[in-house]
Amino acid sequence: MFTKANHYSAARLSSSSTSKLLTLLFILIALCSALAINAHVHAAPQIHVHYKVIDLGTLGGSISQAFSVSPQNQVAGTSTTANDEFTRAFLWTNGKIRGLGHLPGGSTSGAAGVNLLGQVAGESDNAATDPNPFLCFTPNECRAFLWQDGRMKDLGALRHGHNSAGGWISDLGVVVGASETSTTNNPIVGFPPVHATAWVLGVPVDLGTLGGPLSIANSINDFGQITGLSQFNNALNPNTDFPSFHGFIFDRGHMTDLAASGGLGGTESEGISINNLAQITGDANLPGDQFSHAFIWQKGKMTDLGTLSGDPASFGGGINDIGHVVGWSGDGEENFRAALWANGTITDLNTLIPANGDLYLIVATSINPADYIAGFGVSQSTGEIHAFLLVPSFSNAAAMTADSVSADTAVAAPALQATPHFTLTPSLRRAMHLHPAVRRTP
Repeated sequence: MFTKANHYSAARLSSSSTSKLLTLLFILIALCSALAINAHVHAAPQIHVHYKVIDLGTLGGSISQAFSVSPQNQVAGTSTTANDEFTRAFLWTNGKIRGLGHLPGGSTSGAAGVNLLGQVAGESDNAATDPNPFLCFTPNECRAFLWQDGRMKDLGALRHGHNSAGGWISDLGVVVGASETSTTNNPIVGFPPVHATAWVLGVPVDLGTLGGPLSIANSINDFGQITGLSQFNNALNPNTDFPSFHGFIFDRGHMTDLAASGGLGGTESEGISINNLAQITGDANLPGDQFSHAFIWQKGKMTDLGTLSGDPASFGGGINDIGHVVGWSGDGEENFRAALWANGTITDLNTLIPANGDLYLIVATSINPADYIAGFGVSQSTGEIHAFLLVPSFSNAAAMTADSVSADTAVAAPALQATPHFTLTPSLRRAMHLHPAVRRTP
């Protein structure tokens, strides 16, 4: 386990050292590109009939949320413990949910990504009382972590910063997230500046911003391309009293604004997930900034993915290498339906599962190369929020490609109860990207 002292020693990188680390990352990517492709381009899945729902349970509490499903169908996420006293990172493997603990002196953790090797990335607090409200969820200092083989390693922070948070992890072991760059509050945002960060061989590398004080990296593919969100100037958005965000792609040392060609017409956007074809999904405001829609971005063009019938808002949370997107469609407040976008068609995932199930699927967060889908739903009998894994079933041996199959090839929708209404807890709002600091839907 790294100590605080050698965290800061490792983080004291000159610009030359940072450049060398990025160059090393690109070399590793080039050398391992064939491995990465083989790891993700599995035999094409067959045409879907429906999905089997696996309720992943909890670590003893009433809430669990799944955020990532690996190519090996392992699931990483967050769950409350008994009496909902604490929140802990978990890894689900072959029917068993395992708590991953927390860093020394801490009490709370959350996992956001799991890769082909079963390595898990996330965030945990520790014993220091130095929180950053943009990154932390407890009164304590928070750090990005890498969990492997039963051990949680503190990944440290950028030079001059204390707090950090880990998000996605590539199959080559590169973790992305965010880190403070200073301990001095930025007068515009009211807390220390935070920059998108990549941990390369365990060392944090500052990815910069689009021009504002804050940025976050949300996802990385196996070619080192990264997406996230960044403030692009210091001007306050009158709707949020916070500088606006745009999604970005970071590629070979350069951060590019996803909204450079106009976005979807509103003032804000965010990149959430990127696949190995450099396709990005996330959400972007519509004109007037009242609602946002899921999008897919590719080669400079952002395309609106729309919503389910009757819904004003949607969100893209995960994309796989054949371009299938999962997320939610709803009103951004009380009504949410887990959604699948494939070949221009959006489908309510609740129509693709057995009609007699108890779990109503509200958010889908991740989809792997074989179309296994992770997310969380609400129990219609208890009101508890549980993580789920959807396991696809298939109708025949015909190969499915991005051009040959639409989501509407699935069986007809079963009869469903009305969409459950419930009040979102702060942790759920954070998980669904409804954090007041970055959320645009009012």
